[in-house]
Amino acid sequence: MELISNQCGDTTVVDGITQLFDEDGTIYLVTGYFTNSAYRLIRPDIERFLSRSPENELVVVVSPTADQFTPSIARDLQQLDDRVQLYKYPHGCLHAKLYVRTGDHPTAMVGSINLTRVAFEQNIELSVLVESDDGDADIEPFVEWTDELLSICEPFRKRDLFRPVMLLNTISVWTNKARLLSGRTVVHQPSVYVVLALLGLFVLMSWTT
Repeated sequence: MELISNQCGDTTVVDGITQLFDEDGTIYLVTGYFTNSAYRLIRPDIERFLSRSPENELVVVVSPTADQFTPSIARDLQQLDDRVQLYKYPHGCLHAKLYVRTGDHPTAMVGSINLTRVAFEQNIELSVLVESDDGDADIEPFVEWTDELLSICEPFRKRDLFRPVMLLNTISVWTNKARLLSGRTVVHQPSVYVVLALLGLFVLMSWTT
């Protein structure tokens, strides 16, 4: 077991992600946020991974919202290889960050790291890297959790990538979050309006990158 951080240690958070693609198997990327700038950083590793063996597969699970996922990633992945499977979590906000590789040398990384450039280069992030020395025993709980998540997820459809649809999903998720707060808190808290403005700006920026 190894702690992965971008503040200390020999392994950066980017290293922790990219080294998953160094061995063969099936890779699961479950992430709260997946931005185009981060995708471009790891895309060469994905390409090498898929080209190395016809049995290698990639499974990506994200939220179908405009602030958490960039449609261009999905389109590129779909064109990249038919061994890439893209799933959406349709029941709200996916906030988990789990990255798993099965195969002869199974590995899992779980913690705070989203697949974003900010997480890779700016935030203080912390995750645990688990490499199994005894078959799949150490990794099996992560694989089982991922299988359970996939059982309630759905494959992405073309309509899911339309920006108006993704924006409506974003509004729905944030509306449900707001319901957990009292009406007085939402109305009288200036930070709420700042967050909404920043959210709108983030969505616009994600569409152009």
